[in-house]
Amino acid sequence: MSAVIRGMGNFFTRIVQRYLPDAFIFCLLLTLVAMLGGIFIAGKGPLEVAKFWGNGFWGMLTFSMQSSMAMMTGYALSASPLFRRGLAKVAALPKNFAQAAVLASLSSLLLWYFHWGVGCVATGLLCREITRQMARKGVKIHYPLLVAGSYFGTAVWHNGISGASQLLLATKGHFLEKLVGVIPVSETLFAPGNLFIVVGLFIVIPIVTYFMVPEEKDFKEAPPSLIKMMEEEAAAEQRSGLISSKTFADALNNSVIISAAVAIIGLIFLYFWFAKWNGAFDLNIFIVIMLVAGIIFHYRPSSYFNAMKEGVRAAAPIFLQFQFYGGIMGIMVASGLVAIIANWFVSFSTPFTYPWFTYLGAGLVNLFVPSGGGQWTVQGEIVMRAAKDLGVSLPQAVTAFACGDEWTNLIQPFWALPLLGFAGLGIRDIMGYAAVIFVFSFIVMSIGILFIPW
Repeated sequence: MSAVIRGMGNFFTRIVQRYLPDAFIFCLLLTLVAMLGGIFIAGKGPLEVAKFWGNGFWGMLTFSMQSSMAMMTGYALSASPLFRRGLAKVAALPKNFAQAAVLASLSSLLLWYFHWGVGCVATGLLCREITRQMARKGVKIHYPLLVAGSYFGTAVWHNGISGASQLLLATKGHFLEKLVGVIPVSETLFAPGNLFIVVGLFIVIPIVTYFMVPEEKDFKEAPPSLIKMMEEEAAAEQRSGLISSKTFADALNNSVIISAAVAIIGLIFLYFWFAKWNGAFDLNIFIVIMLVAGIIFHYRPSSYFNAMKEGVRAAAPIFLQFQFYGGIMGIMVASGLVAIIANWFVSFSTPFTYPWFTYLGAGLVNLFVPSGGGQWTVQGEIVMRAAKDLGVSLPQAVTAFACGDEWTNLIQPFWALPLLGFAGLGIRDIMGYAAVIFVFSFIVMSIGILFIPW
């Protein structure tokens, strides 16, 4: 088994290295494919498609800023002395690279299951710290597989407690309430079929990751520049306790009192948000938590600001590429391509096969619209109306959609950008290993969708 799975990893890696372009080029190619689809499949004129693209281009601006802030605040938090000490305890657990790879994949699954925003950022922090700990111990690693393992958790996020479509269906007043009513999460996220898929992925993915570990002679170490950066961060951590205030400006820049005052304000806001105002745990609040934690853990304003400046460089790909995906989403929605794809899968479905074809259809659409909530708003009515007409369980249908949305994340570089920013790698370095998980996830999800009682 080990030789077979390792061979699959090597095979897909060779294919990806030879044929898969960089993440930005992949994004541009998808843009052209979406434009051609809008013209030749949806029957729209070239100028109309160009307008759809332009209208959608800025549609992701809020989300790209949120993701960039999550990336930068996460990066800054990872550079703080206190946080790094906590991560170090977890990252120091593995004794060899195989254990490190399994830890990375299992941690990724846990973090993405809890919240996709946490998974996007925290996996990168842990991956860096595992690399750091392995280097300190003198343990050789296969860095691309370690980074890939840190991304595998994206295969479970929409089955997790931040699943966008399931939470929306459980909310009174959602846009499909007149069609399907309110469906509690006990019937979706905590249904036997969904739990089977989650548990199955939590078991299968770490095992497959373990079997993909190459022989030591084929290991590829982390880039020397990354190790150097980590060493510089460690040195900066040691110097941080030796800062002396020579001027009044220095005293303000390094004032623990100022950081404490701002942190207290942030903590008060968070307390009222959750305890008094019944606020939701969304991406904005996640960023606030990361921001406040970073300020606390850095002690000094200047230390936090310098870490944020470094985080900007890591977030640069998000600033650029998310806007292009907004343009793709604009074309797919406004031209009707999403509805055409979804209805095509519905056209040859039976009550037994419909959930599985919904799964495949959602996976295909996700390549062009890599946003679970955004995809549900344009595909949800089609999915649920067809399920009602065919007499299919509605929780089964939405779970099938959720699986498709998260499944193709494994071969779509969109959600890997934050992690790659932390890791200093390109999409081709990890996508071959993600393709192996893509295959095994397909098996687990298909069984859960088709054969587990709903």
